[in-house]
Amino acid sequence: FSRGLANYKVFMTSPDNGASSLNDFTTAISIDPECDEAYYARGIQYSSYSDGYADAVADIQKAIQLNPENGKYKDALHHLESRKQ
Repeated sequence: FSRGLANYKVFMTSPDNGASSLNDFTTAISIDPECDEAYYARGIQYSSYSDGYADAVADIQKAIQLNPENGKYKDALHHLESRKQ
């Protein structure tokens, strides 16, 4: 998970690392399917791709399902949905 975050930060300056962070978040989820932070982070990563909207929404919704008290997740979903309109 931490490596995925590091790769995401690098992705922001060099988009070639996007696949690395997605893979790292996906690996984190496969190890711990209850890791809401990994779903959230992967959703944010997906949202940076023009064709990633559906995957981003699905992952952030999963993060909310796992941790409904985290307002950051709900804010991110609202932001994504408002961008799509």
